[in-house]
Amino acid sequence: MSALGPLAFRTPGNPWDTDRGAGISEATAQRVDEEVRSLVMAGYETARQIIGKHRKSVRAMADELLAVESLDAEGIKAVIAATAA
Repeated sequence: MSALGPLAFRTPGNPWDTDRGAGISEATAQRVDEEVRSLVMAGYETARQIIGKHRKSVRAMADELLAVESLDAEGIKAVIAATAA
């Protein structure tokens, strides 16, 4: 969970939506931006580690996709199985 908690924030800007208040402060918007950046970077690092761990399979799949342009689930499984053996 985010450090901001299970909250929903809305940004100001819709002049017809006057019954919901002014939105969020600049400080809160900065906290939201920082938290989003933190979550995105954590996801990026996780993806980078997974790709690094399975680099041989990723390379084989890229080569196969260059040859055939698309793979279904069975094709992906076959490429992964061939690299695992």
